[in-house]
Amino acid sequence: MAKIKDIDKKILTAMDEEDLCIPQVTKIAHKTGLPTTTVHGRLNYLKQEKIIKSYSPILEPKELGAGFMTFVLGNLEDLEHPEIACQAIAKHPFVQGVYFLVGERDILVKIRSKDLEEYRENMKKLRKYIVGGGGIVVSEVFKDTQKFVIK
Repeated sequence: MAKIKDIDKKILTAMDEEDLCIPQVTKIAHKTGLPTTTVHGRLNYLKQEKIIKSYSPILEPKELGAGFMTFVLGNLEDLEHPEIACQAIAKHPFVQGVYFLVGERDILVKIRSKDLEEYRENMKKLRKYIVGGGGIVVSEVFKDTQKFVIK
C-alpha cells in the first residue's frame, strides 16, 4: 500500500470535488489529427451538454487502504420511501454505489473498506436502512471500471 501524505489527500480531493483533472488537449489533438482549438472547444461543448460528467482522477482503492470490496444485497426497511433510504446510504463515504432493484431483493450496495473489521463497522451504520441482507466479499476483481464504451 502506498503511503500518501495529507497534502496528497488534499490535492486528490480538490481534483475530484472541483473537477480539476484537465484533459491533455495537445495529446488528444495529436492523436486525432485535429487542431488543439477544435479539441478544446469540443471538450467544452461535451462538458456543457453533460456528455462528459467530470474530469476526475481514477484512484486505486487497494493502494489507499480500501482494497476490501463487498456488495451488500438486501431489503430496505422503508419501502414506502426507497429514494430517501438510498440517498442516505449513498452519503456514506465508504459507499461506492447504491442500486435499487426489482425482484426478491430491494437494494445492492457497493462498499469499500480496509478489511473485514472495518467492513463490519461500516455495515453497522447501514443496518437501520437494510434488513435481511448480507455481504458478498469480492476476492479478486477482473474488471471494475467507470469507463463507458462508445459504440
